[in-house]
Amino acid sequence: MVRDESLPAIHAEGEAAESASVALRSKARLQRFSRSLARVEAQLAGALICAVFCLLMANVISRAFSQPLVWTDELAIYFMAAAAFVGASVGLAHNQHIAITLITGFLSDRRAILLAIVVKLILIAFFVAFAAMLWRWFDPIGVLAAESLDEFSATTFNFVYQEPTVTLGMSKIWFWLVLPFFCLTGLTHLTASISTDIQMLREPAQ
Repeated sequence: MVRDESLPAIHAEGEAAESASVALRSKARLQRFSRSLARVEAQLAGALICAVFCLLMANVISRAFSQPLVWTDELAIYFMAAAAFVGASVGLAHNQHIAITLITGFLSDRRAILLAIVVKLILIAFFVAFAAMLWRWFDPIGVLAAESLDEFSATTFNFVYQEPTVTLGMSKIWFWLVLPFFCLTGLTHLTASISTDIQMLREPAQ
């Protein structure tokens, strides 16, 4: 019986090709998800800015009739802050944040991509640290373990879930939720952007 020694090599090449194909499909899905998420975020940011404008106009009109809506200013501030975080995430998705391109202008395309990857890895490190801070601040495990929010606040001296707004009659936590949202979306966009950069680096070698 003659044994074909080329079969294991062919099988290994087939597995490698299949693994590469799976990796490419995963990257493509991540990039599509990032683009779709950025479109939703852009619409959300636009809606928040529109709401800010409407609130300010309502405040002006109500004051003109000597019936000021005192809560409009505070709500407009929270909406503006939320729009800023959502817009910052969109900027990460499209690489539209302010950047100094003095160094990259003197580099080759490949080295410029490598430098962009390094910068994005630094940003990811920042977001990971930011996520750790948010986890410690919101302390979801501690909240679930406590019998009530009053007990949680009294035990930890963390009043994040109970600090009230000045004029809205609700807790500030509902507006602070934009912070973990920004953290998750920012990490998503940066990861997708790095995968795109790595794909660009590999294209010349193919």
